[in-house]
Amino acid sequence: MVILNDVYCSYSYEEVKLLVAARLDHEQRYGIFWHNTKRNTYKHVTESGLNGKTYHKKRKVTPNPWKEWIAVLYLAREHRKTG
Repeated sequence: MVILNDVYCSYSYEEVKLLVAARLDHEQRYGIFWHNTKRNTYKHVTESGLNGKTYHKKRKVTPNPWKEWIAVLYLAREHRKTG
């Protein structure tokens, strides 16, 4: 079976640049939402106290290298001043 979804294809930088630029409206303003900027690791922790043992998770957040970030473009709204 051949997978025909673009998610599984690889493209060169120039191909991606042409695909994205062709779809953008030069009259609009765009924002970027960044995904994968942090890595969360969880550790199960047991603590003994007066009421017996308690169990919970500790979270450690570390920044990912910039090269691993994923940019998602969105159409930006115009900000209007009030007052």
